[in-house]
Amino acid sequence: MKRVRFILSVTIVVVIAILLANNLDSYTFSPNKIDSIQVLAQNSKAKVTALLVGDSVALTLGYDLTLDQEPYNLTIIDKAQLGCGLAIGGLVQTQNIIYPASGYCSATAKVQWPQKYAQWVKRYNPNVVILMAGRWETANRTYKGKWTNITQNQFKKYITGQLELAFNIVTKYGASLLLETEPCSDSGYNSHGKPWSQDSSTRVQDYNNLLYNFAKKYPNQVYVQNLNALVCPGSHYSSTINGVRIRKLDGVHFATSHPYAVGDVLGPKILPYWEFVGHIGVIRQQLLVTTS
Repeated sequence: MKRVRFILSVTIVVVIAILLANNLDSYTFSPNKIDSIQVLAQNSKAKVTALLVGDSVALTLGYDLTLDQEPYNLTIIDKAQLGCGLAIGGLVQTQNIIYPASGYCSATAKVQWPQKYAQWVKRYNPNVVILMAGRWETANRTYKGKWTNITQNQFKKYITGQLELAFNIVTKYGASLLLETEPCSDSGYNSHGKPWSQDSSTRVQDYNNLLYNFAKKYPNQVYVQNLNALVCPGSHYSSTINGVRIRKLDGVHFATSHPYAVGDVLGPKILPYWEFVGHIGVIRQQLLVTTS
């Protein structure tokens, strides 16, 4: 037993050294401990199926990254949707416009996102599900008939409950859940010359902190990638990285006019972790089959 523990300890040290040597920057790793499954995952060469879900910000990022997936043994299935994150129903305010939640987040939709996630997970059997939301959760919106936002505890509890629902659905067959932090946005200014409330750095941070707190509950199944730190260096909005435009002129979505260029810039920073967390899912799914 002592020999086994020694070998495992050495292996963990070697894996950490590999991570550092490959320059997988700190923003790509959640604080979860490296365990024996992660050791195996780091050395895996298995093909990974990655299901991307979330809102239109996720949709545009997925469009860019899908074109850069091959070097990372990834098959990315981009099922992110317009106008729908985690919150369902109610009224939503973006800038000065107020309208009902739409798409799979509509209160009156016959099929809402929980049902669609369940369908996609069953159909594609992904090894990792990447959930990228936040834009609609940081907006002013009604909840139980009252206007609220992500800084309010009651609404935070509701969004945490929605994360719990998503977790139960997407991990049913052993997949890992990877949460992307919401990237900062710059969609303009109101009539008083101040940024729109939806772009508030406080709201973005509150939502992102909620993701990290949720991941702590499931340290070997839920992971967080800090996309915000990558595309908003120093917590400041930037439309370009290394001279390449990565955000649309609306200051919210990722640029899709030159997807190969955006993929070349963001892919090496994002996709290695998708692959790594996907390999954890592969191993967990193999263990489920073996023990069933």
